[in-house]
Order: sequence, then structure tokens, then C-alpha cells
Amino acid sequence: MSNRTKYKLKRAKLSFKKNVLAEGFSVRNTLAVLTLVSVFAICLFSVNVAKENIQNDLKNKAPKKVETAKAEITTEEVTEEKTYSITLTESSMLDAGIIAEAADTKDADPDVEKKDVDTLSAALGENEFIVKADSLNIRASAGTDSEVVGHIYKGMTGKITESGDEWVKIESGDVTGYVKEEYISTEADDSIITTLGKVSADNVRVRTDSNSNSEIICMAAAGEVYPVIDGEESEWTKIMLPDGKTAFISSSYVDCEPGKANAVSNKVLADFTTKVTGYAAANKTEDADKDKKETADKNKADSNKTENNNQTTTAANNNNQTTTAAQPATQAPATEATTVAATEATTQPPTNASPSDFDLMCAVVFSESGYEPYEGQVAVANVILTRLRSGKWGNTIHDVLYAPNQFSCVYGARFNNALGGNVPATTSQAVQAALNGYNNVGNYMSFRPTWYLDPNSLSDCKVIGNHVFF
Repeated sequence: MSNRTKYKLKRAKLSFKKNVLAEGFSVRNTLAVLTLVSVFAICLFSVNVAKENIQNDLKNKAPKKVETAKAEITTEEVTEEKTYSITLTESSMLDAGIIAEAADTKDADPDVEKKDVDTLSAALGENEFIVKADSLNIRASAGTDSEVVGHIYKGMTGKITESGDEWVKIESGDVTGYVKEEYISTEADDSIITTLGKVSADNVRVRTDSNSNSEIICMAAAGEVYPVIDGEESEWTKIMLPDGKTAFISSSYVDCEPGKANAVSNKVLADFTTKVTGYAAANKTEDADKDKKETADKNKADSNKTENNNQTTTAANNNNQTTTAAQPATQAPATEATTVAATEATTQPPTNASPSDFDLMCAVVFSESGYEPYEGQVAVANVILTRLRSGKWGNTIHDVLYAPNQFSCVYGARFNNALGGNVPATTSQAVQAALNGYNNVGNYMSFRPTWYLDPNSLSDCKVIGNHVFF
């Protein structure tokens, strides 16, 4: 070692003793050591946290295999017995001790694409649920003996407001009530309804199948919204009706947008049932009128033939009495029809109505009885006019229609869409006939659907179509 190196080492030792080991610098040195140790500990902790986050991200991104087991649900709350799929993760099946049994099932289809449960769960918010049963009753209180206040169907969603051992209180749309907890889930699956379809035109046919030759269930009005099941990108859109059944509507008249389907109240279901039965009754009446017309045409042809034969016989026998006797016989059907018509309706003085009042009447008659036969629409129009003449609900047609707690349809979308003359010609003709004085319900001032009010419970009433007037 050279003398220069020895000199440098000696200087370093002296500096270390003077600046580090000296008693005057002990506090400073202790703080320096603690600072270094803290920095090292923080760095080590940060590295461990970052490593754990990376591992969790990789684990979450990995596809999760799910097993499917089938179970039959048979209870009073489920209106139809069906087979439902219950999604179980592999870890939960191990915890339950049933992984071996599930692995032996022959119902699982290995070709069916499995969906990530975590991704589906993101479709539900906090306290939200999805219905697993095909149809589930919503009751006023927790118990099967309580009143049913609404219905909710598979794929529809809502929010849990109160939890319980067997029943939970929910809110879904306009319906609040209780359902059995076992038939709902807070984890979404592929049955969840995430699209709503809004009808963009009036009198759109709702069919049983996806073709123009299938049976028509009813007519949808502009502004009505239905849950979309499938097919919004094709020619026909598959929708869910308020009774839980599926139907098809032309995609040209449906505007689809994201949204969750909610429960159906009793009123909405009742209005829909009236619409369906009314449309069926209207078609039945139309078919009957067609058959009646064909029969009348045939009778007229037979009558003409008989008259010609009688005239021939009269000319041959030179007997005018034969012709005279034959003519009343051939005219009897027409006379009977005239007599029946006269006894079924009465005539009253015409009622003057401004264009705006006429428009209001047409909109109300269409909203209340648009799917009823012509006579049923005339009857509803006469109820309005009879109320006007009584003065109990106001002195103008507008006041009668907007009287409190009477014609609730004036606050609905169907009524608003019908304003401005957007009603069928049959409705306009029915209102005009009533204004002209044609009255087929006398002085009756109220009406109800026959499913709501039993006509046999009334001493004085008249049934026309699906309405009872009293």
C-alpha cells in the first residue's frame, strides 16, 4: 500500500470519529438512521400492495366456469310450474358439498356458452333484484292470504326495500308489495330484460307469431311501452305483454331503447285484458255482421225469386190475389228487423258540440271503448251526454270529461295520442250518432267492465260488448 493511500485512510478514520462517533452528533445520526429505515419499509410495503393488486386483476379477468343444475319450483306463488336454471360457482358448490352430484348431471349442455356472472351482476344496482320464476304474485302483506296487488314476470327487476326471513318488501314501477325471497335473486342472469320498445304508431297489430298470417291478439296504440325479449334487429320484435305472455310486433313500428322492465299493476293488467277481449268481441261482431249480411242478401235473392214466380203465376192465372198474398210473406223479415231496431234504441234531441268538444269526446270514447263494437262506443258517448244533461258533473262537455275521479283516461297517453282526430272512423261515427240523438242506453250514467262488475248484481242495467251500463 502506498504512502498516499495510507494517508487517505487515516484522514477518513479521523473524519468518521469526528463527524459520526462524536457525542455532539448522536441525535442527528439517530434521526438519519430512522429515516432510512422508514423509507425502506414504505418501499417494501408499496411493492407488496402492487403485487397483490396485479394478482387480483389477473384472477378477475380469468373466465369463470359455472355449472348448471335444474330445479322444479312448485308453490302457490308461482302461477305456472316450470324448470329453472340455478347458476352456482364452482367454489360455492364445493362449500355446499354437492360438486360430485352436479358433475354427473346429464341436463347440462357443454356447448352452451357460459356467461361471466360478475359481468351480469353489474346490470343490477344496489338492492336491485331479478325475478327467477315465470310469474310471481306481489301481495299487499307478507303472506299467501293477503291481496294480490300486482304481478312481476321472469327477467323483470325491482328494488328490495325491506328484508325478511321468507318475504321481502319490494318496489317495482308503480307497484309496492311483498314477494317470496326464494323466487328472486340479487345476481343477474341472461334472462334479465334490458330493452324496452315504444310503439310509434296507432293501431299496430300485436300477433301471436312472427309472421303477418298469425292471429292478432290486439291493437297497440302509439306511446305504449313493452319489454323487449328478442328480435329488435330483425323484421319482428318479440315483446312481453302485461299478462306475462310473449307476442310479436313489426319492428318498423317499435322504437327500442335501453331500460329495465318493471312489475304490472292490477289496473294495467285489467286494462290490457279489456283490450284483448274487446278486440276479440269486435272481430266476432264483425264476423256476425258479415254472416248476417250474407244471409240477408240470400233472403233478398230468394224473395226476388219468389216474387218473380208469383208474378208469373199471377199473369198465367190472371189472379191478383195470389200476388197480394205473396208479397207480405216475402217482406216479413225486413219488418221484423225494423221492429227490433226500434225497440233497442231511442231518439233524443240532438246535442250541439264545438269541434274541440267533439275531439275530446272522440278521444275519451276511443280510450274507454276503442276495442268495443260500434254499439258499445255509442253507449259510452251517450253516458257522457246523459251526464251533461243532468248537470251533476258540469255544464259543458269539457267539464264532464274532466270531472274529478271520473274519466281517468284523460290523464293517460292513449287519450293524448287520440286528440286531434287520431281515432278510427268507427269512433267518430259513434260519437256523431250520439250527438245526433241516437241513444241505445237510455238514461244510464255509468259503466264498468263486465269482469269488474257482475251484471247479475244490478237490478237495472244493460250489457253491450264487455261493458255493463247502469
